Order: sequence, then structure tokens, then C-alpha cells
Amino acid sequence: MDEPYPGLSCKDGALVSRGLWPYFIADLMSGGRFVSMPALIADDLWHMWILDAREYERFCRCAFGAFMHHAPATVFGENRKSNALHCVWWCCCKVREH
Repeated sequence: MDEPYPGLSCKDGALVSRGLWPYFIADLMSGGRFVSMPALIADDLWHMWILDAREYERFCRCAFGAFMHHAPATVFGENRKSNALHCVWWCCCKVREH
């Protein structure tokens, strides 16, 4: 299986990994609303992580108390306040404030 990002350096890979955490935090802060992954490369990392099912399930139990299913991304629509991408953006901004 080919690597999706063969030229990605270890340093850049670490940045991608750090970019996934705000999404998980936003999901926890969302109050059950759907939140969307803000970066395709972070979403690809999540896809690869899910393939290690036991480790991913263990992480989910510790971090969220239950398995976190992957949901497809959505984009801004007319009703931005109920929109999943708006939700993740708002939650990530709130995390950065603290």
C-alpha cells in the first residue's frame, strides 16, 4: 500500500498529528453536535489510525468513554450556526483562548 504523503517529513507528520487533537477536543466540547474535520491531511491520519482498531478503541475509551465513529465531513451551508465545520471552528477557537 502506498503512503498517501510520501514526501512528508517527520517534523511535518508531527504537526499533522498535533492538528488532529483540536478536532477531538472540539468534539468533546460540542455537546453532541456533529463537528467536521478541518483539514484533509489530519482526516487521512485519523483514517490510518482507525485501521489499528484495538489501539484506536483503547484511546477512545480512555479519552471519550466510548468509541468515536468517523463521520463524513460537511462544509459551510446557509445555516452556519448548525453546521459541523462552523462547530469545530468555534470549539477550536475557544480552546485557544484558554
